[in-house]
Amino acid sequence: MTWLALFAAPAGTVVALLLREPSQSGARALVLACAVLACAVVVVGEWRPRRLRPWMVVAACTVPLSVAVALAPQGSRDLWGYAAYGRVLVTYHESPYVHPPSEHGDPVIDRMPVEWRHTRAPYGPAFLAVAAAPSALGARSALATRLWFQGLAALAAGLGLLLLTRRGAGPGRLAVLALNPLVAVFVVNGGHNDLLVGVPVLAAVLAAERRRWVLAGAALGLAASVKVVGLLPLVVLVVWVWRRHRRPAWAVLGTAAGVLAATYAVAGGRAALAPLGAEAAQQSRASLWEAVCAWVLRSPRWFSGPSSGGLVHHWAPYAVAAVGAAAVVLVGSGRFGAGTQVSLGLLAYLLAAPYVLPWYLGWVLPVLALGEDGLSAAVGSGYAALLLLVYTDGAGYTGAAHLVLHTMAWLVAPVLELAALAAVLAVLTRARRRDLALVEIRSDSS
Repeated sequence: MTWLALFAAPAGTVVALLLREPSQSGARALVLACAVLACAVVVVGEWRPRRLRPWMVVAACTVPLSVAVALAPQGSRDLWGYAAYGRVLVTYHESPYVHPPSEHGDPVIDRMPVEWRHTRAPYGPAFLAVAAAPSALGARSALATRLWFQGLAALAAGLGLLLLTRRGAGPGRLAVLALNPLVAVFVVNGGHNDLLVGVPVLAAVLAAERRRWVLAGAALGLAASVKVVGLLPLVVLVVWVWRRHRRPAWAVLGTAAGVLAATYAVAGGRAALAPLGAEAAQQSRASLWEAVCAWVLRSPRWFSGPSSGGLVHHWAPYAVAAVGAAAVVLVGSGRFGAGTQVSLGLLAYLLAAPYVLPWYLGWVLPVLALGEDGLSAAVGSGYAALLLLVYTDGAGYTGAAHLVLHTMAWLVAPVLELAALAAVLAVLTRARRRDLALVEIRSDSS
């Protein structure tokens, strides 16, 4: 059964990548559901290695990743935005944090979706340096541009698997990242930068486990210099190090702060932070807050729509998501390793945030393989599968499967997200109570 699943997961992912027309969304969703099921069989069956070897799982993922790079991106067009911001920086010698691409017009910028050209760069300075590389090298063709970003995402996935292999991860743990269809279909084919956050987070966790504090801080500083969400695993890991080792936590925090300060100072200081609020006025389908708007407030997109109380409208959901992540930090048990603690913190935020897209799971997928008991891997992989299927519902598709996928987005997804949040907090609370009980027993015996 495991051997069959090892073949079926990448095969299903490749077939899904080839089903590109909106009219094929139903068939694509069915194929992806089979690929997800096959991936789950490998993960569960080989969480404790039995028949497979790690190299088999790594080899199996090379085909879908290669196909994902070979094909033009479908769905999201974010990589053209990356190229446009790099173009503003290199060709026009202006800061994309101050000057949006709409101020200029050329073939590279014109590929960026019109509705986003007025926005300034919401990414960190480290990623803008990477995004500027095609323009700096004189590449203007669509093929060269997309291959740069898609290839970068594929290389990030490969680096994550290399780090996990060197750490001794078994086939089941590797499959969490290697065989997950979301990685090839959305992250790599879309050329998204989210694994450029997730892989440095993984490197930081592994470095912390080996007590290489400066390296851990530098990796987290790099992650936050790609996307500001990298600050969340930084906080979680610093608290974990403080509880375990005390003073080295300052080395992790200080190094990360130094990297961040240096990169943002070069990028323009406060001007580079100004565009970060752009996503606060957005709300994604299948989010918990979409259900709150529809079921409770009776006002679709209440949190993302214009209002005089925009600060409350736009930032209240993020405040709640931050509270969920903070609960993981505060309630976190000393029994959990760094990988589990960081995974649960990121998952709590993703489950509660109002704007989450499938490729955002690239922040957490690499580190899910480090969990001790499989809880974080189960929740994270399940959430990835849910978003993968929901966002398979292509624009313009009106087939029979549309009703199923649409119902999953507005009804099933919020219920499952609430259940997952409750499960995470329940497990953490129970583990914390056990820790406190052990402390009382030891104090009584002494």
